[in-house]
Amino acid sequence: MPQVTLYLKWVPQYQFAGYLVAEKKGYYKDAGLDVHIVPGGPNINTVQEIADGAAQFGIQTAEPIFYAYSHGLNLTMLMADFQEPYEEFMVKKSSKIMSVKDFAGKTVGINIGGLSQLLLPVMLESEGVDPSSVHTVRKTISLTPFLSDRVPIWNGYVGNEPFQAMNQGVPVREFKLAKYVPNWYGDVLFAKSSYVTNHPDIVRKFVSASQKGWVFATEHPKETIAIIRKINPQKSDKALSQEAQAAIPLMTSAATKTHCFGWMDAGRVSAMEKDMVKFGGWQKSGALPAPETFFSNQYLSCAH
Repeated sequence: MPQVTLYLKWVPQYQFAGYLVAEKKGYYKDAGLDVHIVPGGPNINTVQEIADGAAQFGIQTAEPIFYAYSHGLNLTMLMADFQEPYEEFMVKKSSKIMSVKDFAGKTVGINIGGLSQLLLPVMLESEGVDPSSVHTVRKTISLTPFLSDRVPIWNGYVGNEPFQAMNQGVPVREFKLAKYVPNWYGDVLFAKSSYVTNHPDIVRKFVSASQKGWVFATEHPKETIAIIRKINPQKSDKALSQEAQAAIPLMTSAATKTHCFGWMDAGRVSAMEKDMVKFGGWQKSGALPAPETFFSNQYLSCAH
């Protein structure tokens, strides 16, 4: 039985539900695979782990995959776990910041190096705000700078930070990236392009079993939460329920209903490339690579 490793980008939670379900319910074994799932954390770089051969599959947002290409590392996105970005910005509901236009002149606590840092300027420009008018600082794991009003705008994940604030008695107003940057996907499953080419059968089996896990997670959140709690008991039922409520709507789209879970679109990937050039300092000269350089739908169960 082939052994493969998957690196998550963070600790086990609903954000990775499909893979956790597929492992615990035996979907990978049924496909003839022995899968080891490694939790992520602040010191885990999934792209580096894949580049070094420590794992065959990883979870990441798309921008490091584009940057890797510029450094000679070809990676292939195999499935979009989230059809829309999983990140957002939030302010206190009592704040006078009512729209993105009100971000001008304000300080934003942001995940430095993350997708939100790249897409904040995209979001601002879409609303007619000069990105240079916004001051960004590195966000902390603790919400204290936000709760104490030192940093009025806070970056986070739709299923985490807003609920952390509300659970501390501070209701928030949310500005979800999905509304302002509709072409971007959230987390994606990826592998080295060379691995995909050399092991198509393993890739197809892994992707298909993972899809099955994700479909289960979108349709059966209570049972999925119970599975995740056994893997990561530090996550409470309440926290996972809140996360599922926020995350599940981002996992599907018109395209997934037409095709299948995880489907990616060449037009959207092409638009992502253009944002990378304009806001991410990527591929400043020459023609952009074809979007199919970076993704493939052929290993999805609906594609064969």
